[in-house]
Amino acid sequence: MAQSVHVDATVEQVWEYLADVRHLAQWSGNTVGVIGPERALRTGDSFVEIVRYLGIKSKQTYSVSAEPPNVMCWSLSRDGVGMAYEFRLRPDARGTTLEGRGQAVVPLGLGFFASILKWSLRRQLAGDLTRLARAVEQSGSSRRTSAK
Repeated sequence: MAQSVHVDATVEQVWEYLADVRHLAQWSGNTVGVIGPERALRTGDSFVEIVRYLGIKSKQTYSVSAEPPNVMCWSLSRDGVGMAYEFRLRPDARGTTLEGRGQAVVPLGLGFFASILKWSLRRQLAGDLTRLARAVEQSGSSRRTSAK
């Protein structure tokens, strides 16, 4: 399931913001905290996302693969359930097209759970991409303002 948004910023500006996992709680709807590198994410890194779903707090550890400045992937696998997020950045005439893709893998026999998880992932991804685009644009305006 892929979705995309336009960002009024260069690919490099979007990458800089996306690759800094410390920004995650500012644009990911369920994220309440992050434990990870205090630098741009690179292939081989991992980070812990602290999330709140339905009032329950939990931690998820993601593995990272990256092809700067165009592709960032986060994946996790726990108790037979796998999830992966992929972000692709492409320059366009007005800035950057940011495409997000989410995938969930659930063991056989949990079909109902799988359909709920996929629906939730699709819904969350749409909101997250929009918030990410706005956060990048706002961070770019604040950088331009402070540079004056």
